[in-house]
Amino acid sequence: MFHSIPLAFGFANLAILGWLAAAAAPLLIHLWMRRVRKETRWAAVQFLQAAIKRHARRLQLQQWILLAIRTAILLLVVLAAMKPLVDSLGVVGAGVRTHRLIVIDASLSMGAESADGRLIDRAKQLAAQLVDQSNSGDVFSVYLLSAPPQAALAQPTSDRARTKRAIGEIKLTDGSADLAQGLALLASALVEAESTGIRVDRQEVVFFTDLTATTWGALGGEGDDSGAAQEARQLYAKLIDQAELAVISVGAGDVDNTAVVALRIDQPAITTRQPVAVRAQVKAFGEGEREATVDLVVDNLTTDTKQITLAGGAEQAVEFAHQFHTPGVHELAVRIGEDKLPGDNTRYAAANVTERLRVLCVEGRRGAARYIARALNPSGQADAAIEPVVVSDAELSTIDFSQYRCVFFCNVAQLSRSEADRLRGYLQRGGGVVFFLGDQVAPERYNEILGGGKAEGRGGKTLANPAIRNPQSEITPVLLPNDPSPLESLLPVTIGPVVSDPQYRLDPLEYRHPLTAPFKGRERAGLITTPIARYYKLNRTESSAAQVALATTGGDPLVVTAQRGRGRVAVVATDGSLTSVDPATGEP
Repeated sequence: MFHSIPLAFGFANLAILGWLAAAAAPLLIHLWMRRVRKETRWAAVQFLQAAIKRHARRLQLQQWILLAIRTAILLLVVLAAMKPLVDSLGVVGAGVRTHRLIVIDASLSMGAESADGRLIDRAKQLAAQLVDQSNSGDVFSVYLLSAPPQAALAQPTSDRARTKRAIGEIKLTDGSADLAQGLALLASALVEAESTGIRVDRQEVVFFTDLTATTWGALGGEGDDSGAAQEARQLYAKLIDQAELAVISVGAGDVDNTAVVALRIDQPAITTRQPVAVRAQVKAFGEGEREATVDLVVDNLTTDTKQITLAGGAEQAVEFAHQFHTPGVHELAVRIGEDKLPGDNTRYAAANVTERLRVLCVEGRRGAARYIARALNPSGQADAAIEPVVVSDAELSTIDFSQYRCVFFCNVAQLSRSEADRLRGYLQRGGGVVFFLGDQVAPERYNEILGGGKAEGRGGKTLANPAIRNPQSEITPVLLPNDPSPLESLLPVTIGPVVSDPQYRLDPLEYRHPLTAPFKGRERAGLITTPIARYYKLNRTESSAAQVALATTGGDPLVVTAQRGRGRVAVVATDGSLTSVDPATGEP
């Protein structure tokens, strides 16, 4: 459906069309002057007639050639007066003024290397040639086909130097191109150009692109009925009605390419005390098996290298382990060897590294946080990656939550409105809060204070616990607008009555949640076989967007998490220790 060099033929002066009839004059004169043959039998003429027949064909051919020449002369004179024009790469006849929109594909694939250099450089070179070959009265606009599309030179101008300068300044982007948005922008630009008062005889849109399926597939994909594809096809049809379109392919055909398509660090909190897993996905585009070298680069230094073998079209996971030795923000990159498209050979990530993680454990009863603290720091060493700090709920009013990365409330009976308000600010700035519900918990107070109660004095811009400031806080203080909507309710659930139904096996819900995912394939680790004698009935609120991480076999939620501001909150329906006692049996 695309042509590398579009051609068009027409005439600038159609009023002369009637004079083409003059070309028939030589034929009429020939017929008029043709002699009528008379037969007279004479013996001497018979010898002359035999000689003439020998040359008859030659004489007839001469007459027809002479007639054709006379007719062609008249035709050429008339056609010249009609001012014929031929459009090829924007070159039209003299006197025809064109507004030419030059569109250069600036997507990542245009950075591929070819025999003539990068594809985008070839596109810019051809676009500059088009400007030079255009008529003196033509005007130009320059656009980038990217995501989102951009105008490099929106106002139509006849200044060729300015146009070529705008073309030369176009830079390759790191993403794909949005064809639908680009076509919409061009359609709008054509309408705006007509309202500027610049008089032109025609409008033309010229694309310089590599025609990758990622960008142009929506137009040629017969089975693609997605909304974006349908929109692109409609806009393309509309653009054809507005202007003449030309698509100039600068692509080098199918290019074998290997790319790093993903890079992630699953560990949300990184310390200098333990290594972190860096996971990358590498994909081979094209056919054929190939070898690839994958490097882990930390702060511009290569720290690890792996060799992999990739099949054509296949994707492979590559995992590195790295331990940071200094706190602060570090740059990580995973890169592969050079190929014809270097732009997708590297992926970057940033790691905010701390020396250790301080976690606050608030006890509602002595010993309620004992097992939680032991789980956070099994070795009990002071230089461990996680440092749990255990306090009584009576000390809450003097504690600055921002010193800690997470706060565990272990069987705490209730919180005051001021404490709940401080927790809202803490979550807003990225903290984490976990509630373990034991026998001392007052469900009605939790639902009232933490499940939607609005503390007095809230509004405007606040900072959590403004009376207590610590420049060495674990959570960086950030002054943010107070948004009551996402933080109106701290809890993603309402707490119901206690259920005394012993559960000897739990449902991990296919280990979909990040909390349970590490236990997948490790069913004997004890997660799903932990006996639960009593738990609170948790009911998710409709607007909480809560996720159930763990449930009972009967379907009751046991662990529920939700996003709150920039932080997260989790509610565990039972206690995290043996200090809670079942009043009916006297057992934990």
